[in-house]
Amino acid sequence: AHGGQSYNPDENQHQDVIGEALSIELKREEALAYRKTPISNGLSKETLAIMVHSSDEEDSDSDDDSDDEEKNNDSFQPRLKSKVINRENKKTRAQRNKQKR
Repeated sequence: AHGGQSYNPDENQHQDVIGEALSIELKREEALAYRKTPISNGLSKETLAIMVHSSDEEDSDSDDDSDDEEKNNDSFQPRLKSKVINRENKKTRAQRNKQKR
């Protein structure tokens, strides 16, 4: 621990430690605020237009892939239903023990 963090600290050392802690917290808040700002704020209109246009093209390309994903999702649905059915028919430990008697 620093000198200003003791039980009965010297006032000057305590103020120094508080100042350091305050500067750390301010830097942390600035970093959080920077992370929350949208990236589009710093882009020029031309760059933003290019990015929007390219993302539109990617979306149209991904539409073709979504058909394949839908086909794959259909094959998973019967498996999920069978697991639910098996759990409904599953007996508890007490029921299985009673059946053994």
